[in-house]
Amino acid sequence: MKYFNKVLAVIFAIIIVISCIALILYVGDIIKLQNITDILDMLVATKEAKLTTIVVSAVVGLLAIIFGVGVDSSDGSSGGSLTLPLSTGNISISYQTFESMVLNVAKKYNSLKNVKARVDIREDGLYVDLYVYVLEGTVVSDIMCKIQEDIKSTILKQTTVEVKTVEAKVKGIYSQSDNRFQD
Repeated sequence: MKYFNKVLAVIFAIIIVISCIALILYVGDIIKLQNITDILDMLVATKEAKLTTIVVSAVVGLLAIIFGVGVDSSDGSSGGSLTLPLSTGNISISYQTFESMVLNVAKKYNSLKNVKARVDIREDGLYVDLYVYVLEGTVVSDIMCKIQEDIKSTILKQTTVEVKTVEAKVKGIYSQSDNRFQD
């Protein structure tokens, strides 16, 4: 449904841009109303062209209605959040919240620098990508294993949502003596 909405948004953006350009050209006396009607008359000169125009217009109108109704993201299920049903109602947790949780866990690790996180919310749980630089002398496998476990347990404890994987990607080494990142 997300892909469908994006396609519709692009189609309607194109239609609006074309309409705005035509209006600007008309208001600026660059094109006359008679020219526009002549073009439209030429496009629908035959009975088949008129029928096609009516069908296309009806379909575009229906898609506009569907798009207008389908864009409502108040249910929290529009890819940017995860909805959890509770006995008292539903709660939605945004992907930004999950990313903040990941970054807060990473702050505990002094040997990690320039940490970035990306969270992918799927039906079966969360998938986390963690991008870090490590300080010189850090045992990478040890610290990455610890932070992966810490991220999984923290998110599960705070939200009851299972983290399926934490893909830790070490982008390079941070040299404290040079105060720079090395890829």
